Amino acid sequence: MLGTAPLTALNFNQVAFVGIIANAVVVPIMGFAATIAGLVAAVLTFIWEPLARVVLLAGADTLRASNRACGVVR
Repeated sequence: MLGTAPLTALNFNQVAFVGIIANAVVVPIMGFAATIAGLVAAVLTFIWEPLARVVLLAGADTLRASNRACGVVR
């Protein structure tokens, strides 16, 4: 974000500082919780599918939380 801010300021005459805050909140939630939940669920699908479904639903909850966080920041 900091690297592209001068380019967006030059080409679009604006810089969105909200993106810095949103990336600090949303990226860790999505990167760690949702991605790991998806990977674990993919492995669990071969072992026990009902547990994989529960893990995916937990990952979906983290994505909903990150979407809500984006709405608050915006």
